[in-house]
Amino acid sequence: MITKIEEKIGGRTRLEPEVVRFKDFIQNASLIDMPFCNGTFTWSNRRAGKHQIASKLDRFLISDNAIHLGGDISAAILAHTGSDHWPIALQWQKPGDLTKRPFRFEGFWLSHPAFKDFVRTIWASFVPPEGSKMYQFQQKLRFLKGHLKRWNREIFGNIFTAQQELNQELTELHQKIISEGHTEATLEKERRINSQLEERRKQEELYCRQKSRVRWLKEGERNTKFFHRTTVQRRMHNNIPFIQNQEGAKVEKHEEIEEELLNHFQQVHHEPMIDRQQAIRKITSNVPKLITEEHNELLMSPILP
Repeated sequence: MITKIEEKIGGRTRLEPEVVRFKDFIQNASLIDMPFCNGTFTWSNRRAGKHQIASKLDRFLISDNAIHLGGDISAAILAHTGSDHWPIALQWQKPGDLTKRPFRFEGFWLSHPAFKDFVRTIWASFVPPEGSKMYQFQQKLRFLKGHLKRWNREIFGNIFTAQQELNQELTELHQKIISEGHTEATLEKERRINSQLEERRKQEELYCRQKSRVRWLKEGERNTKFFHRTTVQRRMHNNIPFIQNQEGAKVEKHEEIEEELLNHFQQVHHEPMIDRQQAIRKITSNVPKLITEEHNELLMSPILP
């Protein structure tokens, strides 16, 4: 069954009521409709021209918790062997030793009351080495980045792991309350855990919202699941399961893709060692001189205090 008109060519071009119910089911069950990396249609009436009808009748629906698995998940359409349906394959590549992720500013850092003072203190404490202003600015940013990464590990850690630990702690506490009843200590501990959980949920929502790139929903309205699912969908869409090298061969392994892209851009941006002085003189000879020798001497003179 299709979910939108773009998943079909030929035949009737209107959506049936069942399509709306199917889309609602996917949304309510928090499922991800995996896009195929090499096409759209999985069924065809095997006709040509105006008589052709093709649809996306087969698909993979995965849980939005797939983001916690790590690695790369991809779906592809395989070659058919006589049937009017093309078989489809789902592949999960386990997380390996990937390249180091770039530093990113996390929006939930701003929720910490001491964050701005921390940044202000670190920024003022570093005296950059001699060099241009841009170089000094760059060195200060690098110094701040190292402290922010360390501060994030110490203050926030892994927000998902911390939330799971708090949920487990709350479950154990509730089991104790069920068997032994409430006490002042358990009530205080329950309030503390719920307060920490609420803070972690807010951080998770900000984190997922930032990753999803969605800007048209407000924070604080428990949209975490929506942001979470959008993040997974965006990651699936941006995933590159394979490329073709210069010889036209298919490259699928992460390390080989990385090496192929690196070699390609090194060749593209490589500058041949040739003498361009003659070409430069030919161009500059056609540029009128508006600066006199006297002006030039003034411009080239050292700057005095």
